[in-house]
Amino acid sequence: MIFEENIQKYETELFKLKQKSRITAYIRLALFIASALFIYLFSALNWVVLVGILTVFVVLFLVFVQLSYRLSLKINHLNYLILVNKTEISLHNNDFTDIYTGKEYINQEHKYAYDLDIFGESSIFILLNRSASVLGQNYLAEKLCTPCLNQQEIEKRQEAIAELSGLLDWRQNFQASGMEHLLNHNLAKEKGEHKVKEHNKTILLDWVTTEAQFKNNKILVFFLLFFPILTLSALFLSIVSVFPIQVFFLLGTFQLTFVGFYLKKINKLHENTANSAKILGNYALLLAEIEQQKFESDLLISLQNRLKSNPISAQKAIEQLKSIIKTLDNRMNFLFAIIFNFLFIWDLHVIIRLEKWQASYKEKLPDWLNVIKEFDVLQSFAGFAYQHEEFVFPEIASDEFLYQIKAGGHPVIPQNERVCNDFELRNTGSFAIVTGANMAGKSTFLRTTAVNLILAMCGSKVCATKFQFTPIELFTSIRATDSLSKNESYFYAELKRLQAIIKEIKSGKKLFIIIDEMLRGTNSKDKHYGSKAFIEQVVKYNACGLIATHDVMLGILEQELKGKIINKRFEVDIKDDKLFFDYKIKDGISQNLNATFLMKKMEIIEK
Repeated sequence: MIFEENIQKYETELFKLKQKSRITAYIRLALFIASALFIYLFSALNWVVLVGILTVFVVLFLVFVQLSYRLSLKINHLNYLILVNKTEISLHNNDFTDIYTGKEYINQEHKYAYDLDIFGESSIFILLNRSASVLGQNYLAEKLCTPCLNQQEIEKRQEAIAELSGLLDWRQNFQASGMEHLLNHNLAKEKGEHKVKEHNKTILLDWVTTEAQFKNNKILVFFLLFFPILTLSALFLSIVSVFPIQVFFLLGTFQLTFVGFYLKKINKLHENTANSAKILGNYALLLAEIEQQKFESDLLISLQNRLKSNPISAQKAIEQLKSIIKTLDNRMNFLFAIIFNFLFIWDLHVIIRLEKWQASYKEKLPDWLNVIKEFDVLQSFAGFAYQHEEFVFPEIASDEFLYQIKAGGHPVIPQNERVCNDFELRNTGSFAIVTGANMAGKSTFLRTTAVNLILAMCGSKVCATKFQFTPIELFTSIRATDSLSKNESYFYAELKRLQAIIKEIKSGKKLFIIIDEMLRGTNSKDKHYGSKAFIEQVVKYNACGLIATHDVMLGILEQELKGKIINKRFEVDIKDDKLFFDYKIKDGISQNLNATFLMKKMEIIEK
């Protein structure tokens, strides 16, 4: 398997880099000790020679410090690449232990996400999520909850996902580049730490749109240029004995005091900038990956071009910002801050550079972030497509409504356990009534039908050998829950769900409706008449969908609403006092029952 080969390759590289890192650390230590010994042994030398040789030691030491830093970045990246590949192996083996579940996105009120286990344990989200950023992860959750209905957009996404699927190294480097921040965020969320700072769009946009406090003050800008020149001139004139040195110290002290007057504002801006810098530093790596790769699909090229519409690219602009922030961080060194503010009013100069950057790019940054999240979601779907070569990209039908799937299965079920089915539903107002015994496969089939439709509208591959569909909004009623806080019974919660469906279709929306065992909270006669009336109502408004039920009498609707209703069934066989399920869908109405048989087997009732 390619993922195992990658792990082996990266672990070999990691071993070599760690050796280099250790050697570099030893050299740094040796340089430090050598410089100390040199000072001790040769302190009597001419001070100019001594300073010159020590400068060489310092420069060499700083070179190896920088080398160590770069090696540490490469080591971290390799560790994350290894983790990416280990996660792919876990997904391949259907081992979801220690994989982020996305439970924070669970919403019981959503039209279908809660019913279909889109998020949470053993969810579609787990199979798909290969996000490199919190932006991308949030957007992936949003996409799964609001699929696209536009045919051209879906086809463009399919093309982009297919291309990215073949770029395994690029995708994994992209994913590893943003992993540190994302892992920390998800770990905090899983632990329920609700106060965790989310590395998301809101923080950055709040920061970049902060109103400038200094750069537009022309008097202040003149002051910042004039007084450092005056102070440095006083220093020069003092050296050549034209001015007394006290003039230089007086001007420098004035500049230091002037900075102190603004110190509270500067500290606040520095703190806010530092928080955003960590996020932007991470996004700069992602932008670099996007900008440096050559793409062919229209969607990927158009997204990439949005990063290059400035005099400099998005990645270079953020590198500029990182340089400004690094310069600003130097003020945390007390000695540096005193000297440079004494000479240049340093802090205010850097703050004005920062404000100019914000003014130049505040209109562009939101779009850069949108590009990152779009790429992030597309590469997640591409990773899913690569992992499941046996899946296919669906075809979008031009029919008014068509759902046709061949060998359709549920992607969460392991391939060796998955039972696939063919199913077709066409024309508006068409419904399939699915009957069958308990545990025969009705509920799994409903979820399979819905999940593949969601994936298809996201531009993803689907779990099938062929799939044709018409994009359509989905609404389900499978897992209604009671609410003690709202004083609502299960039955009332289900009625509210059905009411919401009727309200949507009466407003003119085209819906694909999936309902599992309607009105289970009432008596069988009431349930039958209520279910029959509901089906007649949704057919009247040209909705489509599936309804699973134990009420076999609803099968008569196939005759009463000819051309609109089809009967489908799942059967169970009893052989040698044992139940046999084949989980295959068939035409017609189910006749076999198994509840009494199971109760006898479990000695709940007497045989």
